[in-house]
Amino acid sequence: MRARILGMPAILLSLVLATACPPSLDPVRTVEMVGPAGAPGRRWTMLYHLCGDNDLESAALVDFNELEAAPQSPDAVSLVLVDRGPGYDASDGDWTDTRLYLVESDEGGLNGRLVSTRLASPELGLSPTEASELDMASPETLARFIDFARREYPAERYALVLWGHGTGWRSARIGALENADGLWKGSIADDASKGILHTAALGKALRGKDLDVIGLDLCFGALMEIAYELRDCADYLVASEGPTPSCGWDYRDALGRFHEGADRGPGALAGAFVDSYAGQYATQPGACVSALRLSRIGDAALALDAFCSRLASSIETSFQRDLAKDALLEDAEDFYFPVFPSDLFVDLKDAALSIKTALPGLVDGEAALLASAVDTAVALSWTSGTGSPRATGLALHVAPIDQNGNVMARHDPAYFKNGVVDDPLAFVRDSAWVPSIPAGGGLLDVLWYKRF
Repeated sequence: MRARILGMPAILLSLVLATACPPSLDPVRTVEMVGPAGAPGRRWTMLYHLCGDNDLESAALVDFNELEAAPQSPDAVSLVLVDRGPGYDASDGDWTDTRLYLVESDEGGLNGRLVSTRLASPELGLSPTEASELDMASPETLARFIDFARREYPAERYALVLWGHGTGWRSARIGALENADGLWKGSIADDASKGILHTAALGKALRGKDLDVIGLDLCFGALMEIAYELRDCADYLVASEGPTPSCGWDYRDALGRFHEGADRGPGALAGAFVDSYAGQYATQPGACVSALRLSRIGDAALALDAFCSRLASSIETSFQRDLAKDALLEDAEDFYFPVFPSDLFVDLKDAALSIKTALPGLVDGEAALLASAVDTAVALSWTSGTGSPRATGLALHVAPIDQNGNVMARHDPAYFKNGVVDDPLAFVRDSAWVPSIPAGGGLLDVLWYKRF
């Protein structure tokens, strides 16, 4: 989810209240990203899926206004599918339905007034005049939005930004366990439908759509579980390992950087989003963002498997087990939403190096190879340097956190390999990290469930 003020500690509160700061980019790692040569016709079609049918309604309208205030390019168009809800913001006529827009330039800048052209879409059942309510958490809604854009606004390149609440990974629906204890994990939450766009469904919606850049302007998007699901859906994924402020990305600044640059390729757009975020939140503790090369996520997953398999087979005593577990829980750079219950995520590279330090000689080679694979998969990453100073761009789920802030002794049923779920995450299905049913050789099996 996006960060909210209620019940948060001072560090995250300052992140929520952040406003745009002067640009100041000091990336952890910068890699040149070069796009292809230009081509006749439309260069880019950019899609923005804004789910403001919740407590983020006001922020959705602000970010839409930023798109209108952003510099425009004659070879690019932007489409916005936006949903509002009742009770949070009464501006712009206080409409509460779902609408599709072609973004128009607003010479008035950030004035709170929308000037874009409302569109009709047969795929989505939307007209320019009638009210319609769509489930923004439905994968069908997302897929039809992309299909409409590709048919009506074909281009050489396509970018998609998903905007809303996000809480990390989730497989498909699991019956009675759905929303247990108020917990849910996914990329979009729609209050009207009570729907959640789970990660497996997101992958199905985006696969085969020929996207170049996917942006997740929401919390906990730069996770191995999500990146692995989307590894064949685009060239780049831009997201944060941790919480994202409710005001999200600064689209006027990011698109200004991109449209005014000489490089107009996918890597340049991903880099513009990262650079803009760095400028916006330069002084905010805990702020971090990264651009991932999705084509290299499979290599990082293989390196993680080698690390997990070697460590799981090498731990022979409860003392070694406790050292490795403490390295994950106490030493590695972590991320969580501090309104409990929540989930604990760790920076993947930092976790591997922390375990290597705790158990010298046990997985030195595998840790080094995993760190290198993460470096290759992360094209560009940035951290403010305080709050999450060792964030390197890609995180991983460790365990749930209970309502008292304690790491739980058992994982979510959807995170078990061979668990009873409708459509398991690809990462859960494939990885040597996760626990399994029956208990097997997964690293979490050894760290959480094996008796010595």
